[in-house]
Amino acid sequence: MHDPRLLRLGPVALGYPRISVVAVFDPPGRRFDPEVLREAGVSATVGGSVIPDSPVPAADPGAIVWDREGRIALYPGWVRSQDRPWGPLLEGPDTVALALASVVAGAPVVGLLNPDPVILTEVVTELKALAGLLGREFTRIPKRAEGTARKEVPGTGESRRYSGRPGLSVAFQGEHGAFSEMAVFNLFPQQSTQAVPLPSFREVFTAVLAGDVDFGMVPIENALAGPINENYDLLQEFPDLHIVGETQVRVEHNLIGLPGTDLAAVRRVFSHPQGLAQSQQFLKSHPEWESVPFYDTAGSVKHVAEKRDPSLAAIASAEAARVYGMEILVPGVETNHRNFTRFFLITRRSEPGVGTPNKASLVFGTADAPGALSRCLAVFASHGVNMTKLESRPIHGRPWDYLFYVDARLPADPKAFDATVAELGTVAQDLRVLGVYEA
Repeated sequence: MHDPRLLRLGPVALGYPRISVVAVFDPPGRRFDPEVLREAGVSATVGGSVIPDSPVPAADPGAIVWDREGRIALYPGWVRSQDRPWGPLLEGPDTVALALASVVAGAPVVGLLNPDPVILTEVVTELKALAGLLGREFTRIPKRAEGTARKEVPGTGESRRYSGRPGLSVAFQGEHGAFSEMAVFNLFPQQSTQAVPLPSFREVFTAVLAGDVDFGMVPIENALAGPINENYDLLQEFPDLHIVGETQVRVEHNLIGLPGTDLAAVRRVFSHPQGLAQSQQFLKSHPEWESVPFYDTAGSVKHVAEKRDPSLAAIASAEAARVYGMEILVPGVETNHRNFTRFFLITRRSEPGVGTPNKASLVFGTADAPGALSRCLAVFASHGVNMTKLESRPIHGRPWDYLFYVDARLPADPKAFDATVAELGTVAQDLRVLGVYEA
């Protein structure tokens, strides 16, 4: 096993409640993209030089400042007096396991030497989850608010699935800066796509059906809260729409307020009920604050921005802070960092999707007879089709009758899925394929 070197980077005592990941570059001239590191969750960097034309300047006033000997000259808000090792400096195949072990032992910092982006993301994800279990806080350099103008990170638009079809419009529920809008730009380039905010999920479906927009982006399941039942019902209610894509968004909540707000001034915190529930551990550490449910996470930031009251704050995405010119007061306040929401991209039946299909969604009913559901599910197994999700919903107007929604991975041979649908139609009732798409 790799023998980690100690990372002596500053005056912080072991067991400190914050956890940070530091990217260490050796040789010092090694180039890196600070935007990539920021997105991955790095709290600071040591050594290295910013690549040319990087979207983030090398001298970021929100970053940690280092002296020539590799010690911290400024660690805003939580300087400590003891001078002792912070934690390990890691590289190699045991990086993730050693990072977790060191934090459990009390280390406040994990250093990664010349980190590979994939390993870096895995370390950050695992440490964020562990931080919630340990009751500690994971730190990162948040994105600073840059006004209300949208800004595309250079070079990223071309990688979107729909980059070859400019000028499209996509509806989502909520306000600009919502997690649903972030899902839109997972698949569509920001510079050439119109994201259309609407008040409700039903209005999203209606706008797509009417042709007012080209697509709709709707959440279907949260990793912690479970299915979004309203959207399952709307998929059944709008048979002329179908699913043409799927994407996921990591839900990272931040405490957001007016620029320059002092935490001591905060008295009321607004957010969607799910945002408040998913940040309970952080909110409980401030019993003097009143939690106020709001219709939308991004909408709560817009509300605070309009009120211009420093005693008000909101819990939402970093993107919402940017859109409304607000400041992230505390980043990453969600209790569980393994929080993801899955989204469906929907459109009219006449509108094809883009990509290579690898997944399908279906809905069907069953007879009121013993073994009816098991006979339906056995069809998938007999054709080698792997089900990834099974969800039941009551049929409106028919008490105690249910529809079953299934997500399944497409087998290598497309004929196997066609055969599955054909046979399922003989044992199920009201079978409908909701979409065959790339996930």
